[in-house]
Amino acid sequence: GTKGSGGTKGSGGTNGSGGGDDKTKAVFEVGSESQVTVEVIDIETGGLFIQLAPTEGAGTPADIDGFFFNMAQDSAVGDLVFDPPLNEFGVTGQQADPNGVTTLSNGFMTDQPFDGALQFGTSPDSTDGETPHINFTIWSNAGPLSLDDIDLESMGVAVNTSGATPELLTQDDALNAKASSTDSYHNGGVEGDKFDEWYQKTIADEYDEANGSGGTKGSGGTKGSDGTKGSGGTKGSGGTKGSGG
Repeated sequence: GTKGSGGTKGSGGTNGSGGGDDKTKAVFEVGSESQVTVEVIDIETGGLFIQLAPTEGAGTPADIDGFFFNMAQDSAVGDLVFDPPLNEFGVTGQQADPNGVTTLSNGFMTDQPFDGALQFGTSPDSTDGETPHINFTIWSNAGPLSLDDIDLESMGVAVNTSGATPELLTQDDALNAKASSTDSYHNGGVEGDKFDEWYQKTIADEYDEANGSGGTKGSGGTKGSDGTKGSGGTKGSGGTKGSGG
């Protein structure tokens, strides 16, 4: 059945379950100007605790209206259970349909389908009200979940969907924003101490493939000796000097 919502609300205890072990927790940013930090924790009781909060120092916090995600296997979607229950603690919508989830109740639509989504707001069944941060847990009736069961790279956070500038924030947005961490513009704007993270995520594989070794570099063969240097022939003696008669 559905776990008690009290356990989910107690986020302090849940955060403690990770113990700082990177194998049981993933933390990353989505979005560029409006950024949200996503924290996914593999909790000991078999669920995935997910927390969405404004990224520190990333400007005015956005109104978080929805969270879209994919599971690693489509077959796992039908057994998902969400906590808190519908219309409790800010969760105003819950969807699970393999490759079939694209919208929120206010008409906001993603440009690609997801396996599931949760909606947030301060009024039942709507995105009304400001939700700058939220947390919830995903369980499964088929057994415990781990970080390997959810696609950490394809999550999207829908923000400001009732306003003039609705967005679906993704990890790609955040990585592109880190391509240049300075105000100056050199080398196409890609520079700074955060370049390596962007490079490894976006173009490292493509670059390595295009500029791979292509096998062992040829030596060009053995350098020719140009053959045996000619001696120029035997120097003539000029003939026998005449006796003069």
